[in-house]
Formats: sequence, structure tokens, C-alpha cells
Amino acid sequence: MLFENSTTFKKEIKQTLKIIEGNKNVFIVGGAIRDELLGKPWFDLDLVILKQSNKEDIFKIAKFLKAKIITLGKKEPTYRICKEDITIDVTFISNLKEDAFRRDLTVNALFYSLKEKRIMDYVSGISDIKRMILRAPRKGNIEKDPIRILRIGRLQATHGFTQIAKDTLEEAVRQVNLLRKEPIERIQHEITKLIEGEYLDIAIEFLAKINLFEVLTGSYIDYRSFKSKIKRFKEIKKKFFPNSTFNELSVKLALLATENGSILDKLKANNTIPQKEIRKASSILKILQFKNRFSYRAILGIRDNLILEKAVFLASLDPAKSLEIANLISTPFTPPKPILSAKEIIETQLFPISDTNKVYLNTYLAQLDGIFKDKNGGLQYIRNLAKKS
Repeated sequence: MLFENSTTFKKEIKQTLKIIEGNKNVFIVGGAIRDELLGKPWFDLDLVILKQSNKEDIFKIAKFLKAKIITLGKKEPTYRICKEDITIDVTFISNLKEDAFRRDLTVNALFYSLKEKRIMDYVSGISDIKRMILRAPRKGNIEKDPIRILRIGRLQATHGFTQIAKDTLEEAVRQVNLLRKEPIERIQHEITKLIEGEYLDIAIEFLAKINLFEVLTGSYIDYRSFKSKIKRFKEIKKKFFPNSTFNELSVKLALLATENGSILDKLKANNTIPQKEIRKASSILKILQFKNRFSYRAILGIRDNLILEKAVFLASLDPAKSLEIANLISTPFTPPKPILSAKEIIETQLFPISDTNKVYLNTYLAQLDGIFKDKNGGLQYIRNLAKKS
């Protein structure tokens, strides 16, 4: 009775399962069972149907949800039923046990009989879930689909699995270079979910063992240092920003870039991470050029749509200032009007016109930091800037 009394999934899916529960050849498989056993919410449903059945149940589901059926693949197609935020994938198989041993990990190789209301476990997946260990059902599965290497890291990062079986880890290390030949769309999906994961700090040890970023970008990363920053990020988020909603991916990417300044450019060049997320991370990183010259009040005084991300990023790098930074963000603050305009800076003819925006921002930060309080003071400030440049 795993799913019948569950509160972790949508009402529409529960109603959908009732439509097909009488067919003894229909089984739930994979992540839904894993997450149900872990007490985690899940959103997508994978079904397998033994080949002796026909496609009638697929049409029943689509009709009930008033959704279309999309066919993926040709040789052994998957039938995808989509409606808004509900996705149901249906695959036909010949044998449950054979299918279990072909899957990526034992924790994803469990079947649930809708007819008999019980789990079928051919690979000790339930035991592995209890022990929080990731293990391939048999040797060679990773070589057949190297993306499974990233899935190991993703499940550690998203679900907190703390162990990887020795044989599985050794095969991942041996086969990691095969990732270079995989479609970038599949890599991007897994890497993005991995870095977004709540337990990224747990997964970093695995990333270090397979040298993931070196393989994908050629960039060296100090994984120990990166792990420390991510752990601080988690602590600061929990302590100082517990109810805040912000783009965690961009902050984590910015923290990654502090380990290697070129890695964002390389991730952008090979499209490993969505371009918009790279742009956000790059924008966050720009505040480092002001970090040693202005107070945090000045840096965070210029509000934009990434202000919270910048605050969390700065707090992760400088934990001693976390409370100050959190207070700055939570305190209403209306930035004052700039004392010197960009036009007035141009009229001084002290800088090339191409440098106007940079000088204007420096000047305004200095104003926020209290370095000058009137126009004469501002003009003296930029004259000093011109001498230093």
C-alpha cells in the first residue's frame, strides 16, 4: 500500500493510477518509488507495461488527463503524456527482472505492482535506500550510458545519498572521459540539477574523485576549498536567510568561479550550464572588484534584481560579516541620488568616454561609502582616481 495513502504527490496522479490499477501488467518504476520510500515529494511518474499488454492504458491516461501523447524514440519507444506540470512516461518491457538489471542504479530499479499493491525488488534497492548508498545493478551499466556518472552526483546532491558502492565508483572513474562524447543537452540537464542540489557539499567528494570539471572544461578546481564554501553557503542560508527565495544556482556558480576565474567562460563556451545562469553568476562576481575598497553598505546599496544573491555570495566568502550583510538586506534602504552625473564626469575630460560607466559606478559607491558628501568632494575624488590610473 505504498502509494494509496500517500500525500507526497498530486491528486491528479492518484486519480490516474486508479484508472489502470486493475491491470496486472502495469507497474510504477524508478524515482517515484525511491522518493516515496524516502518521504520526499515527487513530480514525474514512470510506468512500465509488460509487452503482452496493448496500448489501451496509455490512451486511458491521456483521455482522463485530457493530454496529448508524444512518442520518444523508435526501436523501444517511450510514450510521454504531458499536462501542465504532470509528466507520465510509459515504456513497454519484456521482463521485470531483466529491466531492473539494465537500469542506472538499484535505488531506481524498484517496481510497484498497482494490482498487487507491493514492491518488486530484484536488486536489493530497498536495502540500498535504507543505507543511503548508490550502486549500479551490474558492471558495465555506466559504460553503456556515461550520463549515469552525472546521475550519481545528482542523486547525492539532491537526495543526500552518502555512499557510493566501490565497484560503481571505480567504474565511474574509469569511464568519466566518455562524457566528452555525450550530447551537451543531457550533460546540461544533469549538471544543472546537481549544482542546484541541497546536498551539493556531499556530492563534491565524488566530483573530485572523477575530476568532473577538469574533464568537462579543462579547468583545475580545488574541490576541498569549494566544498568549504558550499558548506558555509548552506549554514549562512539557514541562519541568516531562512525565508528568502533566491537563485541558488547562480550563487553556487559564482562560488565555483572563485576557485578558477576562467571556469565560467569555459562552461559558457561549451554550453554545459544555461547561458542565462552564467550571466547571473558573472554579474554576482563583479562585486568582488569593489570588495576591498568599499563597505558592504556601499556595495549592496545599489539594488538590482540579484541583490539577494550578491548578499548571500558575499556572506559565504566573509562569514564574519554575515549578520551585517543580512541586516543590510533586511533593512529598507533607498539609495540617494548620485551627486555627480555621468555627464559631469565626461565634462571633466579626465577619462576616456569608454570608461565613463566604470568611473560613474566607482564614484557613486564612494558616495554611498561616505568618502565625499558634496559635488566638490566628488570632483576631487575623481581627480584622485585619474591620478591613480
